[in-house]
Amino acid sequence: MFGREIKNFGATMDLTFERPIAFAPGLFESVVDRLCSAVGFRVPADQIRVRHSDVLYQYDMHAAFFGGHGTFHRTAERMTFSLMNGQNRDDVRLILNLMWKFGREFLSEFQAPARFAVSINVDAGTSQERDEFLSRFAASPLVYSPGAIGYVKCDPYKEPIRVSVEPAVNAPEAVFVYLVVNLPGRDDFDVLMEETMLAFESAAKEFDIHLALSE
Repeated sequence: MFGREIKNFGATMDLTFERPIAFAPGLFESVVDRLCSAVGFRVPADQIRVRHSDVLYQYDMHAAFFGGHGTFHRTAERMTFSLMNGQNRDDVRLILNLMWKFGREFLSEFQAPARFAVSINVDAGTSQERDEFLSRFAASPLVYSPGAIGYVKCDPYKEPIRVSVEPAVNAPEAVFVYLVVNLPGRDDFDVLMEETMLAFESAAKEFDIHLALSE
């Protein structure tokens, strides 16, 4: 089974509201305060951009932190929280821990489905080992830099997990793995995320890739 160290890791949680949420005085301040409280750090004021062009629904807030490696985006229809460029196992744990805190704060409240995705560069050792691994996905020797996309059914999700595997960009010794699942709206968010990490590991194994995300 293929799987070594994670060279780069990122995660995104995207929550779409059941119906648009109208603007109200103090909305932006409340959202920023809740975000900071949930993840345990302050977002610098100069890293927050706000656009409000309609009385009710045309508003947009974008915040950046961690030197641009983290972003938060909020509109009337959705909110998105992203953390990118984790370089080692400790970074992976930090990113997932912050994702859990964000989801616990916001997903449980809205009880709406959310799209959760992780992107991973997995070290293959050498470019030759990487190419040998990916060659199993080529239907013909004429296929250059092959990859694969598939949908894997994993409990407890009704919808399958989408998995894509391909050569990593600007990392000739790494394989890029992208996993996406639609999270159901549930109160027991911590249990849900533990199940999600196990499901991601299980889905990746179907492509002969070992990911230790639940450790």
